[in-house]
Amino acid sequence: MNVSVFCLAKFHAFYLAEQLHKHQALDHLYTSFYGKIASKQNNENIDLPYAKVRTHLLLAFMAYTRNPFSELRLWQLFGEWAARYIENEDIVVSWGLAALPIIEQAKQRNIISIVERGSAHVRVQRDILLEEYEAYGQPTDALMRSFSPQRMERELLEYEMVDYISVPSQFAKRSFVEQGVPEAKIIKINYGVNLSRFHQIPKQDNVFRVIYAGAMTLRKGIQYLLKAFADLNLPNAELWLIGNISSETETFFKRYEGSFRHFGAMPMHELHKYYAQGSVFGICSLEEGMAMVQPQAMSCGLPLICTTNTGGDDMITDGVEGFVVPIRNVEAIKEKLLYLYENHEICVAMGQAAKRKVQQGLSWDDYGRSVMEAYEGLLKNP
Repeated sequence: MNVSVFCLAKFHAFYLAEQLHKHQALDHLYTSFYGKIASKQNNENIDLPYAKVRTHLLLAFMAYTRNPFSELRLWQLFGEWAARYIENEDIVVSWGLAALPIIEQAKQRNIISIVERGSAHVRVQRDILLEEYEAYGQPTDALMRSFSPQRMERELLEYEMVDYISVPSQFAKRSFVEQGVPEAKIIKINYGVNLSRFHQIPKQDNVFRVIYAGAMTLRKGIQYLLKAFADLNLPNAELWLIGNISSETETFFKRYEGSFRHFGAMPMHELHKYYAQGSVFGICSLEEGMAMVQPQAMSCGLPLICTTNTGGDDMITDGVEGFVVPIRNVEAIKEKLLYLYENHEICVAMGQAAKRKVQQGLSWDDYGRSVMEAYEGLLKNP
């Protein structure tokens, strides 16, 4: 098998490329990063030889500095550049907005094309976010620029033309099926976690501690977690928030000031130290394909309280390794937090069950085996 991966940014493309390389199936990774150099700088420990990575240096510079091109145009330029390198691969895997010329070139050469989509169907994603912004009176101009008619038209055309769409969760898969994409066209493969990096260390106190890591945006539902924890007002309990606060949620942080600790963004290699001091990991996202912070926290012995739209219910069984709650439901979040607060032994047992669940099937190596099985199936039955 011979597979090339095309992605201007990082996302999980490096993990995919690394796993393909481990299985001797990677032709090249095309990106705007420097492979091992970028990996080490970002503490990712991705093991890819330089010879397997091709970088567009000009686009790399333009993508991370001020430039005259929109994000959409950068992805288009990347796709046009990358498509020229397609030769005799069996499968090409690309990310949306760059995919069209890659798909077209693949069709000319009778190569199977896959688009990776780490979120819900773009229409579903847009509609959920627009509803949330309007509910909280947030300006929607920037949001709608992100979902411009040009972007929507291009991405929908990619969905139509590509052979397969790869998504990480049942939530993401359902969103495509509900939008009329044939189920047979969708591949579902859960993302993984680096088990050597994310591991449990002893908790240093008896404080009931809720951990969240990630962007502090409306999309991530941080407003619901803040309210739920503040409403409970539990003694000997803390809410730790790890990540950058966005302007759209500043109002909520001011409203609930004093009920949480904010740590800002942390290096990847430090995160397990914060997870390990928690009792439960809470994530209330309104929309995402699979939040990778979830298996990270599980690896460190934390049960999850997650919404139906995080991909968490692909990783946990409700009531065993944590709880799955509806989106925008503060009362459900409060109920599960209070239950774990009042039942310490059950909380710990759920956390250990979560750790075992990850160790038994949610590592990046597990992801790699699933990818190889899926791709081999496509080649046998295209």
